[in-house]
Amino acid sequence: MPDLRALPGAVRRRLAAPILRALGGARDRSVFDLEDRVRALEAEWRRYRDDLVAASFHRDLPLYHQARFGGDPAEIRRQCEGLIEPFRGRQRVLDIGCGRGIFLALMRDQGIGGYGIDLDDRMLEECRRAGLDARPGDALAHLGGLPAGSLDGIFARHLAEHLLPGELVRLVHECRRVLRPGAPIVMVAPDPATLTVGAHSFWLDPQHVRPLPSALLAFYAEIAGFADIEVRTSSPSETRLTAEAQASSEDLRIIDRTLFGDRDYAVLARAPSA
Repeated sequence: MPDLRALPGAVRRRLAAPILRALGGARDRSVFDLEDRVRALEAEWRRYRDDLVAASFHRDLPLYHQARFGGDPAEIRRQCEGLIEPFRGRQRVLDIGCGRGIFLALMRDQGIGGYGIDLDDRMLEECRRAGLDARPGDALAHLGGLPAGSLDGIFARHLAEHLLPGELVRLVHECRRVLRPGAPIVMVAPDPATLTVGAHSFWLDPQHVRPLPSALLAFYAEIAGFADIEVRTSSPSETRLTAEAQASSEDLRIIDRTLFGDRDYAVLARAPSA
């Protein structure tokens, strides 16, 4: 290959001009168009995801899926009972993605005021039959329509894993905006650190977008400005190594925790005090 440095300067500049123009254009596009391009990609993925779900799901299949894989209501209630404490004494708590109304019913039983939103009409009807305040609504759209500092607390169980990364970041920031100073937020998600979850049960729901490690969701809460961030795990798997096996070796205890550990985690935080 000839050494371009041996060419006359005018020739080198002429050869380099189109390359420099292309690089300059790429630089400008990367600076000014990146956000638009990311939004376009997210919009395209949302259309693809919606089309996939619409094409794959018979109208009643989500209902059947909930009945088969949605979890035991009594077990879910026990999990929620362990997370109810931050909401005691509050009167305007929002349950995002309220589903069958398990947390709403628990709040009512504990004298906590609030309401839920969900996209599934049949879930909403089930809540209403139980006398619960459940309303139709998309999470981001509903939060976007609320005044700043208008909520006493937010609970969101198994919502985060259904959102694209950009949607989730916006949702956590919106939660921070609409919460009053000192108000709590609790977000529950499947724990992919447990391999039976991350490699199997998480993928039983075709509407899940991606596994979400607890450290990442806690980080999103941190950059949104939340305080007192804590991660808890819950709902241990029924399948475990025997107590004798675990007692015999620290390695076996680590294997047991990794393979058959807790199925869910919760990120708890508070809006900073004024």
